Amino acid sequence: MSRFMFTVLLMLSGAAHALPVDLSHARYSVSTYAEVDADSDGIHAFDSPPAALPVFSHAAIVGADIDVDEFANADAIAEDGLLGVSSEAQGSLHHAGAVAEVSLEQSLGIAGAYVLTLDFESLLDLAGADGGTSLTLAVSIGAQTLFDEIFTDTQIITRRFALAPGEQGLLHVGLVSSMDGFGDGGADTLYGFSLASVDVRLNAVPSPNALSLMVAGLLPLWRRRRVSLR
Repeated sequence: MSRFMFTVLLMLSGAAHALPVDLSHARYSVSTYAEVDADSDGIHAFDSPPAALPVFSHAAIVGADIDVDEFANADAIAEDGLLGVSSEAQGSLHHAGAVAEVSLEQSLGIAGAYVLTLDFESLLDLAGADGGTSLTLAVSIGAQTLFDEIFTDTQIITRRFALAPGEQGLLHVGLVSSMDGFGDGGADTLYGFSLASVDVRLNAVPSPNALSLMVAGLLPLWRRRRVSLR
């Protein structure tokens, strides 16, 4: 093989390295809710698009009884490939609760291999209340579900999958934080705080078929070049 062809193959091999998928155009959704007894701050929900990133939601409420320290608040934020949620609640005479949710959905239509990495961090502080965080991951190709998983502990998650030419895929990552202080009318104060984030990184490797077609297209040029040099 000539030095020219060898150089071309090296260039093509380098081009086949994994490249990051742009997640800035994915669909992001955030929502929050907070309540104390029968009062609530309502549901605050936003999507991007149409809103521009970062998209943020906040809900907060304080108990109606000024002599009792009861409250609840929730926050959710979505940035380019980054999701974050937190919930906090404190109740004693009444129930106090908060929920924060955020999700990312990315359509996949380019044939090739994909490597998905989720850097998930979760922090939980409970003092009588009940709550926590959960990370959901789902990947589907057409009607087939490849992954449908739930995680609750801090960890780095890596998944690999591939799309054949003509296939359409969908990546869904969701993060939920919830907290409940179930007051029983006693003197005990029930408190809890939950915080979580996930950094989503998706890399794609060009389809080997595409690489083969490029090499096949260059072979005639290489042959003609050899003939002309004789």
